[in-house]
Amino acid sequence: MAKYRETVLLLLENIEKKFLTEEYQIVKRLRPLKDAFGIMAR
Repeated sequence: MAKYRETVLLLLENIEKKFLTEEYQIVKRLRPLKDAFGIMAR
């Protein structure tokens, strides 16, 4: 049972890391767009 829990924790950790890096990539792509809209709004 303990082994099973360890495996699940590792899986969750990996999913979290993947999600965080993907989220970071999205934010990085959106930032220039936000800046462009900010310039157009002025």
